[in-house]
Amino acid sequence: MNKFSRYKKWHIPTIAIGLLIVLFSWVIWLRRPYHILEAVPSQTALVLTAQNPGAFKSDADLPDWVTQLMVIQILRRDISLAEQVFQQKKLPLVESEAPALAAAFSLQAVDSLHPLLLVDLGQEIDLDKLIADFDPANNISVSKFKGHAVCSVQFSDSRRLVLATQRNLLLLSRFSYLVEDALIQLDDRDTWWLKNARFPEANLQVSLRPSVLAERSSSIFKSVWHDLPSRLSAPFNCLTIYRHGQKWNLSGTLNQPLAGLANDRWNSEGLSAILPDNTALALWATFKDNSTFGQYFSNEGPATDFQKYILPWAGNEFAYVVGEPFSPDLKDDQFLVFSVRDVGLANRYLDAYGAQTGALKKYDYQTYEIRQFLSQSILGPLVGTQQEKFANPVCAQIHNYMVFAASPSALELVIDKYIVSQTLNNAPDFLLLNQQLAGKGNGFCYFNAAYLPQLIRQFFHPEWITENQHDLTNLAASGMHALDIGFKNDNLFVSDIATVVPSKTPTHVGILWKTPLAADAITAPFFVADAAEENAPAILIQDNQLQLYRLNTNGNILWRKQLDWPIQSAILGIDYYKNGRNCYLFNTADAIWILDDEGQPLTGYPLRLQSPAINGLTLIDFDGDQNYAFFIACQNGNLYGFDQFGRPLPGWNPKSGAGRIKHPLIHFKHGTKDYLAVLSLSGQLSVFNRNGTEHFASLQFEGNFSITPPQFDAESETPRIVCTSASGRAYVCNLTGKTFVLNLGTGKEANSSCMVLEQIFGDPRKDYATLFGDQLIIEGYEDQHFEQKNILKLPVPADTLFYSGCCGKLGAINLEKRQLYLIDGEKGTIYPGFPLAGTTPFCLSLIPDGTRQLFLLIAGNRNTVCAYKIE
Repeated sequence: MNKFSRYKKWHIPTIAIGLLIVLFSWVIWLRRPYHILEAVPSQTALVLTAQNPGAFKSDADLPDWVTQLMVIQILRRDISLAEQVFQQKKLPLVESEAPALAAAFSLQAVDSLHPLLLVDLGQEIDLDKLIADFDPANNISVSKFKGHAVCSVQFSDSRRLVLATQRNLLLLSRFSYLVEDALIQLDDRDTWWLKNARFPEANLQVSLRPSVLAERSSSIFKSVWHDLPSRLSAPFNCLTIYRHGQKWNLSGTLNQPLAGLANDRWNSEGLSAILPDNTALALWATFKDNSTFGQYFSNEGPATDFQKYILPWAGNEFAYVVGEPFSPDLKDDQFLVFSVRDVGLANRYLDAYGAQTGALKKYDYQTYEIRQFLSQSILGPLVGTQQEKFANPVCAQIHNYMVFAASPSALELVIDKYIVSQTLNNAPDFLLLNQQLAGKGNGFCYFNAAYLPQLIRQFFHPEWITENQHDLTNLAASGMHALDIGFKNDNLFVSDIATVVPSKTPTHVGILWKTPLAADAITAPFFVADAAEENAPAILIQDNQLQLYRLNTNGNILWRKQLDWPIQSAILGIDYYKNGRNCYLFNTADAIWILDDEGQPLTGYPLRLQSPAINGLTLIDFDGDQNYAFFIACQNGNLYGFDQFGRPLPGWNPKSGAGRIKHPLIHFKHGTKDYLAVLSLSGQLSVFNRNGTEHFASLQFEGNFSITPPQFDAESETPRIVCTSASGRAYVCNLTGKTFVLNLGTGKEANSSCMVLEQIFGDPRKDYATLFGDQLIIEGYEDQHFEQKNILKLPVPADTLFYSGCCGKLGAINLEKRQLYLIDGEKGTIYPGFPLAGTTPFCLSLIPDGTRQLFLLIAGNRNTVCAYKIE
């Protein structure tokens, strides 16, 4: 009994004190100050956090392109609105002495990028005292939400700010439901953001919850890419970009362990030595050995061929690469790259795979052996839902790597660029980027934001692109970015971030694609804009087997049409049915053709001619109502005019006496009158109205007019027609038939000069660019004086001079040497990177891009159509 008494005497108080301590500790824990991340709702997609909130308002703390993003602009406006509310309280929302600030973005459309602002004021806050002396000019009301007081401040200009407090936290937003979500989050005490996105050493950070971001963004992707956000986000639990001092880093956690990665370093002389300089994206990883890489794939089903025919020879490096994104859905822009540890073994296994599943072809290209397979099963585990794009994959060994592509032309392009050293390792900006990285990681990611506009057009709905064009333009100007990724354990990775803003380099010319034809090209490529404008243009060209090809801007052949005669005219696009779809008009010697966009003749076409055509037809839409007329000259000496249904036009059925014609009839309008002019080989100029009557009597000029077609300048104050002989003598005729003569060039007689009349300088009157062998002389008006403005000596004599079709640029070609020249007439210089190889005149077109002036140049080179990008 005494022992029990002593037990009660000492132990019961001890237990009671212990319980009190536990209870007190529990109360203290419950009353502890909140971390700002504890108030972030779990379904938030993006959180910006700053230990010094002034960083959100200081341009010095953020890259220039970041400060221009709408998300930052809207954040700054909301902070300014909050400052306006608290101007009498002098509450330090953004001063340097203020505690941390977080901005949580749900990225739901209804929020319009307005965030939930979370401010840690370092002490408990009484909402009633806080709002006691708010500006009475504003309409202030207080309501209750689940026991919490919520204040709404309505400004006279209809803006609104909602705020609440919870211990040391101040919650603000323009939307009440965002504040209410934060209060619920604090009650639930779910600390996902605190556990996954807390970096105490970071003075500024941006954290993403990939699964929520994928859910928010899936609706803005095109249907073919609808599942891309979920596939990209699946491996990641959280991603955080943070700045420690002046250095930016990336850290993140994975949903599943990633085992088997090697400690090998990114080798700047390795993969980047073969990747083209127009690479948009490259993801590289190195494994301890190929068996650890292979453990991610089953030995059964679609992975069987991969395990059997690739792993025996593959090294420990693997890369996924996206080139410059020009092909639809990136079909020809995706590449898979494996390092090769045994070349002989690789050749034997790839030959065995072709023998088993089917080999379409095996051929040598520029000393490299290319294989194309009938089945994509060898890549099945890697390409996943993209396997239809690799229906017949091709591969070739380049340096120490085996490169797989979706088409032979895509792989040939990689080889072409490797041979001429147009690789990342020879790109100055990439070399600067690589110098910033320590090369300490076992993973590497590279992205060139310059290609972002093209990628965006591939992935997203046009409406979303239009709405966010401002941000996309700024992102595209952000430069090259690289991550040197290292894994601390199976789930956590960290990375340095390197960025190089693009330098202002000289004009660069790079190959985009090459498409083989069945035979040599006999026409120039014709670039036909789509009638509906939102669709891609068409490229048409004919070879010497008389096949007409229709290609898209990615070099894919959409159809071929066998003709019986060479095409004599330009190929013109017309919206024949007025439905926004192109049809293609041209003539051969025996007929006028109109093909639909599938390559099929329209009803009533081809329109057979009674006498062979001797020039190219002219298309005229007199009244701009898509009621077309065609004009053509025939061997019988007559001119003919037809409406779009092939019916003869009054006054042109036929028109005789114009002489033997080689060049197309030209047409322009001045006032209410139409002028249709035709020049014979012997120098007879005839000018008609639309009804076939003459504006004035025919004029006869001296000389040979077989080289330069008649041209016109309808925009000057006194419109004129210019007829230039092979000797360089230009006869300039006004609209009443009065004529004067200009002796172009040096004034010396020539026998093969070629002249282009085009606006090159600022004067509205067109300028005269005349080619005399290897000498190009450009002349024009300065006030009332006609004078020489530029003279350029070409490296070799050119066979012809032509207008490129874009921006006042000229083109020249030497057929013997197969050399093409792009000429800046205003500067009197040849563009850097020229000459290019080619056997036909080229066409030039601007590429849509928000940040740079890019040109697409397309030319025939024997039996190949080549596309080059000029920037």
